[in-house]
Amino acid sequence: MKILLFCGDRVGSISFCNWLSSELGISHLHEPLNPDLDADFFNHFFTSRNIPIPITPIDRLKIEIDFISKVSIENIVYHNITYEYLVTFFDKVIVLYREDTLEQAESDIWSRVNNKWHYNNNSYTYYTIDKNFLKEHEEKINICNNRIIGNNNKYKKLKDCLHITYEEFYYSDNGIKKVEEYFEIKTKTLPNSSNKLRNGSISYLDKLKKELKVYKIDLHSEILTYKNKVKKELIECKKDLNSELFIYKNQLKNELKNELKNEIKNELKNEFMIITDRLKNELLIINDRLKNESLILSDRLKNELTMLNDRVKNDNEIKPRKLI
Repeated sequence: MKILLFCGDRVGSISFCNWLSSELGISHLHEPLNPDLDADFFNHFFTSRNIPIPITPIDRLKIEIDFISKVSIENIVYHNITYEYLVTFFDKVIVLYREDTLEQAESDIWSRVNNKWHYNNNSYTYYTIDKNFLKEHEEKINICNNRIIGNNNKYKKLKDCLHITYEEFYYSDNGIKKVEEYFEIKTKTLPNSSNKLRNGSISYLDKLKKELKVYKIDLHSEILTYKNKVKKELIECKKDLNSELFIYKNQLKNELKNELKNEIKNELKNEFMIITDRLKNELLIINDRLKNESLILSDRLKNELTMLNDRVKNDNEIKPRKLI
């Protein structure tokens, strides 16, 4: 079985690989794609196992033995390969990263400045970092911290692999439980906390402090998640409220419109009735006036006819008789 430990620097990868290789009874091929390690570093590994020395760094991943190896994002970028291509050489993939990225960045810059990594002359390189160093290299540490945060975001998005944090593995039992579940084994030993390089071995008090720090980080993350959830719910609630207000506004507008229509209709109806009644009255008055005038005219015509008849009669009577 070939196991890939995909992680960055200063995450306890050597101790992790040594522990898991011992638990599974497989070899630990140390950083086969690290360009800073020369060929002689790897030759002993291969010759001691009667394995032909691979021609290229990628060929180191093709050897026919069981092993665990660490590879970083920087390694695959350097060799111009993708993560998807890298995992084709392995049966299992573990992604290891630290939640405390600032402490990781501080250790990384200290190691680069002092050129001290892991262990020298078969002994571990223990170290402490004083405040003066942190102040002097603050800018480099911040740049490194931002790079680590960016890489962690990439690590967290990877699928079909086991995710473990440095804090889970070295400061609690969660990391070991995850390993046991992933490989379906029961581990026989615990990680060697004495191999922690910065500030020496991990004491019980160190674990409590780190657990408290991890708890704070988790709590902050949960608070942030809850805050974003509430914010999202408020936005959705606002959208719903705006939608309801829009509907209510239109409904009220339609009701007012209908009410205004009815009011205008009633007013027009009343005015029409008033005008109709006024017209009726005026027509009655006109009709009465016409009737009276007609009677007067009729009487006048009768009188004139009577007078005309009388005049004609009188004229007939006065007219002389014709002589014979």
